Amino acid sequence: MSTLFGVNVPYLRGEYGHDLAENGRFPTWPCRFDPMHAYRPLIEARRMGFSAVRMWLCENAEGLKVDERGRIEGVSERLLESVRVVQEAAELHGLYLYFCLLDGNAWPREGDPISRSILAEADQAARFAERGDLHAGIDDAVFSLDPLLEWAARDERAGAPEPPPPKE
Repeated sequence: MSTLFGVNVPYLRGEYGHDLAENGRFPTWPCRFDPMHAYRPLIEARRMGFSAVRMWLCENAEGLKVDERGRIEGVSERLLESVRVVQEAAELHGLYLYFCLLDGNAWPREGDPISRSILAEADQAARFAERGDLHAGIDDAVFSLDPLLEWAARDERAGAPEPPPPKE
């Protein structure tokens, strides 16, 4: 059995709690998700020889839809789309993804009642499991590779080294 080396990319561009989707707890926090910003750390991880990347999902209740009482209603479409982009990037670069759901420290550190309720209350955990399907419709999305191919061509012209081949 070979060793798997990975890197932690908890959230993109320092935007904890709103890098992949909006955050209903903080409506003034913008979500500036851009596929190129999602691809970049994965490409760099591959070039450095890593074969796995860990990312956080729904940290500080990012991308979760809740009703007026704070009960989980589902996951935002924007989060699902962002996850699809990240999965596509990982697949194209031969990387394994390890998604961490929620942030267990968000309640004591950030006062996040939504994450706390999912982690501590059986009915909320069940609602999250039932309505928070991050894989729903994932095969329905088709993306253009043109921006990535242009980026790779630019890097090649600049003399960037080839990333190592994926390990078996």
